[in-house]
Amino acid sequence: TFLGVGEVEDAGAAEEWGGHESLGRVSGVPGGSSWVMELLLTNDGSEAWPAGAALTCCFGSGFGCGGIDLVGEGVQVGETVSVQMELVAPEAPSTTAWALTIGNVCIGPAMILEVA
Repeated sequence: TFLGVGEVEDAGAAEEWGGHESLGRVSGVPGGSSWVMELLLTNDGSEAWPAGAALTCCFGSGFGCGGIDLVGEGVQVGETVSVQMELVAPEAPSTTAWALTIGNVCIGPAMILEVA
């Protein structure tokens, strides 16, 4: 969910990003504008995500959000958590990505967001 933004194009196929996940392409947002992106993350793996797991910027500027800790004592297999990220639109078209991490270890694919 994108709150307070212009137009959002469909996320598209993961093949476009080499198996990573596309969060979509946002357009029509003036540079410097603040907006909120809500992600629903589901643990579809075989092990729980421990307390301390975070969504961490792994490419680009993060649009003002370098990372955010997941709330709670961990995320069990099959459980879904909501993450709200406060972002700032870049002045020029840009791409950034976040990955689910535990410390310095990525435990999921990069999630890529484009702003046109």
